[in-house]
Amino acid sequence: MLGEAEDVLREWAAVAEAAWNRGGDVATALAAAFGADPSETMAILNGVHSNAAGLKRWLEKRPEPNR
Repeated sequence: MLGEAEDVLREWAAVAEAAWNRGGDVATALAAAFGADPSETMAILNGVHSNAAGLKRWLEKRPEPNR
């Protein structure tokens, strides 16, 4: 289950980064890519809004060259 959660989180991070790089909303991008009703694995990861906030913070704290 942890391996699956890691894979999903990496997918979420890729979607979040793409949205961030184009100036889009991270939560909206995650909801569009993975649906508003999370699967069991996504529920384990605390849902779209919680992850969007965490991923946004991570993106804000990264070194500038990735943006």
